[in-house]
Amino acid sequence: MNKKLLWMLAAILTICGITTANAQTLRGTVKDILTGDPVVGAAVTAQGDKTYRAVANADGVFEIKGLDVGRYTIEATCVGYEPERMVEVLVSGAKEAVVAFQLRELAEQLQEVTVRPVVNKARALNPTAVTGVQMISVDEATRFGGSLDDIARVVGRYVGTTGSVNNDGLSTHGNPPGMSMYRLEGVEVPAPVHFDGTQNSGFGEISALHTNLLANSDYYTGAAPAEMGNTLGGVMDLRLRPGNNARYEHSVKLSTLGLDATSEGPLSRKSGSSYIVSYRYGLTKLLNDLNIGITEGDQSDYQDLLFKLNFPLDNSSTLSLWGLGVWDKTYMVWDDIDEEWQTLYEQSDYHAHFNTVTGGLTYDIGLTGGWRLRADLTAAHRETSMASRYAIYATDGTLLTEQNRNTLEFAPVTPYNKFDFDVTWLTASVAAQKRFSQHYLLKFGSSLRHIDYDQDYRRAATIYTGVLLPLSSADKKMEQVDAYATNNLRYGQWTLNAGLHLSGWTLSSDWTLQPRLSAEWKPAESHALALGYGMTTRNDSYDTYFAAAMNRDMKLMRSHQLVLNYSWQPSLSFSLKTEAWAEWQSHVPVSPTTTYTSLNRYWYDQNEVLTDAGRGRNYGVSIGAEHYMTDGFYWLLNGSVYKAEYRDINHVWHPTLFDRGWSVSAAVGKEWKVKGRHLLSVNLAGSAMGGLRYTPFDDAASASLYAAGSPEVAYDYSQTMAKRHDPIFDLSMNISYRIHGRRLDQIIGLDYMNILAYDEPQNDYFNNVTHRAQTYKECYSLPNISYAIEF
Repeated sequence: MNKKLLWMLAAILTICGITTANAQTLRGTVKDILTGDPVVGAAVTAQGDKTYRAVANADGVFEIKGLDVGRYTIEATCVGYEPERMVEVLVSGAKEAVVAFQLRELAEQLQEVTVRPVVNKARALNPTAVTGVQMISVDEATRFGGSLDDIARVVGRYVGTTGSVNNDGLSTHGNPPGMSMYRLEGVEVPAPVHFDGTQNSGFGEISALHTNLLANSDYYTGAAPAEMGNTLGGVMDLRLRPGNNARYEHSVKLSTLGLDATSEGPLSRKSGSSYIVSYRYGLTKLLNDLNIGITEGDQSDYQDLLFKLNFPLDNSSTLSLWGLGVWDKTYMVWDDIDEEWQTLYEQSDYHAHFNTVTGGLTYDIGLTGGWRLRADLTAAHRETSMASRYAIYATDGTLLTEQNRNTLEFAPVTPYNKFDFDVTWLTASVAAQKRFSQHYLLKFGSSLRHIDYDQDYRRAATIYTGVLLPLSSADKKMEQVDAYATNNLRYGQWTLNAGLHLSGWTLSSDWTLQPRLSAEWKPAESHALALGYGMTTRNDSYDTYFAAAMNRDMKLMRSHQLVLNYSWQPSLSFSLKTEAWAEWQSHVPVSPTTTYTSLNRYWYDQNEVLTDAGRGRNYGVSIGAEHYMTDGFYWLLNGSVYKAEYRDINHVWHPTLFDRGWSVSAAVGKEWKVKGRHLLSVNLAGSAMGGLRYTPFDDAASASLYAAGSPEVAYDYSQTMAKRHDPIFDLSMNISYRIHGRRLDQIIGLDYMNILAYDEPQNDYFNNVTHRAQTYKECYSLPNISYAIEF
């Protein structure tokens, strides 16, 4: 198989067209970041081997024709605004380059003084966010080693965030990944990831969002502005880009992960309306059949569809419609595993499917008097079904053992558990803002979400019975209410942001008023010091509340977050950032009888009686240095040390599952021009981090559970989370070669994730040979070979 792949790549390289690329077009807009109004007369320069210039027209639109293929540094300037620079923008042979500048008005009007431009990656897109936030570059998702076009795997290398080698979960400041929030087009959405829920809710194996549809976005690590609600950890605030409204463009990509096709273009050139749509079909089942699968013994099928329609109604209003569909199916074929049976894991047969559909309608309009209004209607529906069963008996009814398993025919028909749930969100939100002066901005808004949740959880008394008994169920309607107001003041060297967020949770009639306050001081052009405080709340996974009657009375988890940031940017290509944080959490769900907490939840089901009497605390410091891509070269290096702890019902403090203690991540890459027009890119990325925490096993009690027909294991809770698994070391690489043709670009790539094949904990089982409990670990190590065309 490997020889065939090598021959195929060689053939592709041989037959690829190497005709001279046509001159290309760079288009874009220049608008005010607060009002959305066009910045008329803004000067735009594109610097590459040559320098090109243009001026934004009355609609803020500019166009530069006749560019050679390659990378350009593009800058937009206008009197009264801070200049903004985009570095190393790719102008390809087949597709137009389209950029969107959002200029920020100077706090003081300066006519003659030269102001140093701000590199777009050096600050957040949200003008009211001054601390605990970083801009996400979509270009990095296609370039970083091991990212697999997954924006979350890129963010996992940012300051204050820890990722994983096995999934795209993000632990921000030591918080569980499931306590983070995803926003898409300004509205909270179910986590847009594939196979979400096979572990803790909020992370899966790979993002369902196509990076070629995403625009640059923001990621918050803590003390977010008042408009952000329902998060205990980070916030992925993602945006979709509109399609090209001037010409039709398409791309097709075939890789070991799947087939991805994208199309965009004008719906009406006269009105400027456009569409963009992308569909992906996963090929993991075929890969597993060829023995190059992601996980041994597992099969995973997935599909996703993402689109956005954009309708400019006039110069000040836009209507957009977007949608995302995610369809997943995963199953494990136990009789294909050729290990000797030692645990019930080798006898398990796991099936699950996850279907999620999310969509929204957005109306954005500029009103008289400088007001801007935005209204959103969003709907989401998710259905999940998971079940496991065990090969316990032969077809003749004989109990299978280690001794007879090779001589008897298996009959894997003994179910152990089945977990089904459906949830529907219907959300209406409205937001308004007005800049009263160059110093003061007011923003406020509210949203109402109706939640319809159904759950049915059944489990057998033992693995031998095969009869599923009701364990917990739910059929509940509830509401989540959010409202906020924020004031942003910029004067001289200071930026102040103060606001309030109101959160309502009707299940337990819980209402909280959350203050948010942050300030930034820039004593010099290259230095900035920011301090932020915010109180936030977050609901647990819905099934937590319906595991027992008393769980429904639990209040939302509270978090008081304090973040201190310092940044130094001595040049336009280099920045240094430090972040120190402290978080205090209350109303944390804990067991009234044991040391269990939902913060340590790692698997998909939870059936614990809980109370909200727990507490939590996280604190740490991160430092990161980054050299933005210049002349085709970039690098970054980040490191963190931190603690994450919780207090149980007996007021005893323990580390949480995600208290890794430390993490280091790095990325470096270089791009070369080949034959003056093609691009060769080589990128490496690596990370090291402490292992996940765990509680030692109680082998005697685990043996008793096994003898009684339970696949569960017992733990020594006198040492709750006292141990830590081995550290994880990840090395990944990304190599791509882009061939610019006359009408067609071709990209050949290799994105190899987790080259060292490190594994991480997955499940705990009792070993019936050693008579001790053990942790089963899983490894995701995948060379993703791809071939893409753009035309």
